[in-house]
Amino acid sequence: MRGVENGEVVDLLARLIDRSLVVVAGARYRLLESVAAYGREQLGAEAVRTCQKHLAYYLSLAERAALELRGSQQRQWLSRLDVEAANLRAALDFAVQQGEVDTALRLVNALAWYWFLRGRLAEAVRSLAAALALAGDSRYRAETACWHVGIAMLAGQPVPASPSIADDRARWFFGFVRSDFGDPADSEALVAEALAAFQASGDRWGMAAALSTSAKLASIRGDFVGMREYGEQSLAIFAELGDCWGQLQAPEWLGEVAEIHGEYELGRKLGRDALAMAEDLGLWPQAADRLSWLGRIETMTGDFVRARELHERALRLAREQGYLPGQAFAEMNLGCAARREGKFDEAERLLTGVLSKHPDPGPARVISLAELGFIAESRGDGRAARTFHQDGLAAARALRDRRAIATALEGLAGAEVVDGRVEEAARLLASADELRQSLGLPVADRFDADRISTAIAISGG
Repeated sequence: MRGVENGEVVDLLARLIDRSLVVVAGARYRLLESVAAYGREQLGAEAVRTCQKHLAYYLSLAERAALELRGSQQRQWLSRLDVEAANLRAALDFAVQQGEVDTALRLVNALAWYWFLRGRLAEAVRSLAAALALAGDSRYRAETACWHVGIAMLAGQPVPASPSIADDRARWFFGFVRSDFGDPADSEALVAEALAAFQASGDRWGMAAALSTSAKLASIRGDFVGMREYGEQSLAIFAELGDCWGQLQAPEWLGEVAEIHGEYELGRKLGRDALAMAEDLGLWPQAADRLSWLGRIETMTGDFVRARELHERALRLAREQGYLPGQAFAEMNLGCAARREGKFDEAERLLTGVLSKHPDPGPARVISLAELGFIAESRGDGRAARTFHQDGLAAARALRDRRAIATALEGLAGAEVVDGRVEEAARLLASADELRQSLGLPVADRFDADRISTAIAISGG
């Protein structure tokens, strides 16, 4: 207020608080809603102009935040946007009501990464859809459509047609999301294009993000050398930039390398460190994934009580966030643990549920088919086991996942043992073993292979 000293402002605020006209919320002050509504009424003709100024300020804030959320100031800007959530919502509502197409699209594009990091997927989908529903042909529309489709997929909501993609970071994000759904070749093409563009432009954050997704795609292919190399390169760049979300990505794939090689303590350390960082920052989808990875290690080492506890925590958290890949991952791993524990009915229920939610041949579907095949084999139903493993083999080949192909061959060998065809079982198991050796897979990954090998020996194979 013009002509008012700081001390007078403080005194005025104190008197307003004493009269319950202003409420203290942390380090901020806000009017009671009834008082704010009265103030808006008194603005009259000035109301629209005031809202325009409000919108301009929060658009500028959101676009600055979009940059700061990808670097060393991530924690501070997450907190700042948390505090400003109501104002940002009001600004977007005003832009939509006024039909300000470019401004509404710019605002949701700037906020999309924040919504993703915080796991506010339903809010993101609603807001992006509201902005896209505005009439008009804006140069910002393609980027908005890309965010909308990608986040809708993560949230398990109906997905419109795949968008055209002009922005390199939007291209990476869509490839990142697609890695959990459908043919990974689609994701690989998008990520490779984005990585080349990032390298050409010198975008270090983009390079690190694309390398991290490349590590994930290498995991799907069974390329464990590439998985480690991409993961380490990504982690080094994200650490240099100080981006905490980025530093959570590579440990997932480096931890899987450790798990595959039986280095369980290293895997636990990577998982626990990443979980602590995710929880500290409130990055809840990432926290759910880390809990599931820690649970996998406990399943591998036979601590099923601890595995169940971790997977159930992961599932609750993923459900709270509406995070579909995290839900599927937790349910699948609960089923895997139940199967190894001999709780076949529970495992079958969980894994069948995963299949119903994932009709496309993604990793969750491939693993669930294998597990259901092993359950059928354990029950002595060779025909059902063979069907599950044949379906799993076809899906694994579509993914070019050589480790899953080896697992399917082992499962088919188990089905042949059940039906008394021991020579064919031995041939299939030898093919699987040859493939595993070509991948450098150690003993730690041979739970079912060793079990079926013993069954062949007992049957005289």
